[in-house]
Amino acid sequence: MKHLTLILALLLAALPSRADVVSATQEALTLLADAQAQLEAVNGKQDRLQAYAQAIRGYEVAMLAARAGLAELNDTNAIVATRMQTKKERVEQVLGAVQIIGQTPQPLAYLHPDGPLSAVRAGMTLTDLLPRLRAEVTELKSEIDRLDTLAALQAATLEDLKTARTDISAARGAVLIALENNVALTRAERDEETRRNAIARNARNLRELSDGLSSLRQTTGAVPDVPLAALKGKLRLPVTGRLLRGFEEKDAAGIARPGIVIGAAPLSIVQAPADALIRYKGTFLDFGNVVILEPRAGVLIVISGLGQVLVRAGQTVSQDDPIGFVGGTVPTDEVFLIESGEDNGVFFEESLYIEIREDGIVQNPQLWFGK
Repeated sequence: MKHLTLILALLLAALPSRADVVSATQEALTLLADAQAQLEAVNGKQDRLQAYAQAIRGYEVAMLAARAGLAELNDTNAIVATRMQTKKERVEQVLGAVQIIGQTPQPLAYLHPDGPLSAVRAGMTLTDLLPRLRAEVTELKSEIDRLDTLAALQAATLEDLKTARTDISAARGAVLIALENNVALTRAERDEETRRNAIARNARNLRELSDGLSSLRQTTGAVPDVPLAALKGKLRLPVTGRLLRGFEEKDAAGIARPGIVIGAAPLSIVQAPADALIRYKGTFLDFGNVVILEPRAGVLIVISGLGQVLVRAGQTVSQDDPIGFVGGTVPTDEVFLIESGEDNGVFFEESLYIEIREDGIVQNPQLWFGK
């Protein structure tokens, strides 16, 4: 009866558990549905451009959550399947042992190498084993049901993510179409643009560019008149992503810059962090496309690394207005869905560099942006 005692011990052994990700993934799917509803309601909004930008941002957040949930579902699915197979094998072992005992001739069932007392104990072990076997079968059915639930949720998540990728692509196109109606520059705006371009050509770094723009008298557009307390600690991060490098944190080359680097998905929308005047828009040195916003006299927000810019210098924007898109190429479904959820550089491969200056003095952007 030693083999029965061993199987009983296996039945009582604890199995590793996995956090339930079903509710989290269902919440992500709800976010996707909300983003879709937000996009469908754009036509009824007065400020369609900002509404499109908000819908795109909502999609980006929801797709991040759903993508991570899909990865967790994949992992959990594999664990549950392994656990179910283990339970199945144990149940089969016990059933095999019980079947052997059932086929033993009745007189021999009372015999035991160690005597009558051991025979009685073996019979008690078998009596204890059968209720546990029934419980194990019940748990096995529960694992099978859970596997079915995970599979159905995986399929729904994949389908919703594919639809979301189509919707967000259409929304980006709608933003570009809406911007085609921009009015031509006036003569005063063209003159100011010429002066800004001259400052950019002569500047050797972002500090000189910012200082030069600060000294340039603005004749078109208006800088918002807001108290400093309304900005510091309350700005909204212009892009959905994660912090790659903090203020004055050294990069791989050992260079520390007076700004922060935000990792973002390719073609993520970039929004104005506050009401502001666009002080500069253009390429600059090796920073790529640069947009400089002035949300308050003397305060400049420098955003560089955009793949596409949607604003022009001298233009006044409201908080959350689209100012551009991050660069890069949208990954294929295979990359986006199969390699989902891992911070493997695929999803956060683009980056934005952000500086903030107050009266020419660099600030720590992390103290200016809210959560």
